[in-house]
Amino acid sequence: MAGSSVDALASSSSVKKQLEHFRAQLQDFGSLRDCIRIVAMEIESSTRLMQAHLLLVHQSHLTPEFLFA
Repeated sequence: MAGSSVDALASSSSVKKQLEHFRAQLQDFGSLRDCIRIVAMEIESSTRLMQAHLLLVHQSHLTPEFLFA
């Protein structure tokens, strides 16, 4: 009976270690997800700015009075 008690404690300790490791991995994944979100927002912002500049270029080609003014 004492052997099973020792085994249960060892198993419990092992499970606790695994849970702590899993929790640390989840925190790392959360940090990685936040970094990816920040980069994606920067890309989206840059894309919107490029689209606005391209729109100005295309509008100037569609209206030649701006070119000759």
